[in-house]
Amino acid sequence: MLRPAAYLSQFGKSGQEICDLFPHIGSMSDDICIVRSMWTEQINHDPAHTIMNTGSIIPGRPSMGSWLFYGLGADTEDLPGFVVLLSSGLGGQMQPIAARQWSAGLLPASSRE
Repeated sequence: MLRPAAYLSQFGKSGQEICDLFPHIGSMSDDICIVRSMWTEQINHDPAHTIMNTGSIIPGRPSMGSWLFYGLGADTEDLPGFVVLLSSGLGGQMQPIAARQWSAGLLPASSRE
């Protein structure tokens, strides 16, 4: 019988199951937010990504980071409200779905007037 590359172990007082490959994350499992309730009926990657990042299938809706920044504000005016790290594919190709999913949508781009 082949052994899987990694196992799930329970961490912290909460008993969150986290992969053994991430022991540092396991050590702070009681201090982080883990969302395990996300699902979608979309079968294609692009629409499912849009729902995950904006909560809607409609393009141009505000991203989760925009809603958090709009509702909670920021601790400092010198730093952006949230940062998105994009990855490039083979040959330096950017992910085509990423750019349109991180906008402020209908929310103001800044909380400053």
